[in-house]
Amino acid sequence: MSKPRYLIVDDDKLIRDYMDAVFSDEAIISTACNGREALSLLTKTNFDVVICDFQMPYLNGIDLFKEMKSDKSTTCDKFILCTGSLTQEIYQFCSNNKIPFCQKPIKNDVLKKIVRRVTKCNAY
Repeated sequence: MSKPRYLIVDDDKLIRDYMDAVFSDEAIISTACNGREALSLLTKTNFDVVICDFQMPYLNGIDLFKEMKSDKSTTCDKFILCTGSLTQEIYQFCSNNKIPFCQKPIKNDVLKKIVRRVTKCNAY
């Protein structure tokens, strides 16, 4: 069985590297440093999960999700938003669009549980 593909989108290289290390044994990891770069990767590769920061240059996490949705990306239902400051606006958007979110600082077990729920996979 081949490994699933995860796209990690965050403008902070340390966080990208951290998440890569967390999931590298379980998945093939690709990374993007902003929403624009992520959109480019999404046109070339099918990902099983997209783990995305909210606050980024060019295209924030919500705007990336909206772009993916307008392109009718099947990855929209496997999108996880990460944020250091969960505002009412972000919470409401996630709730309305059934997007799971993870608060920073990220805890491995919490993030893995969210990924399992999104992928409906018990391999972790």
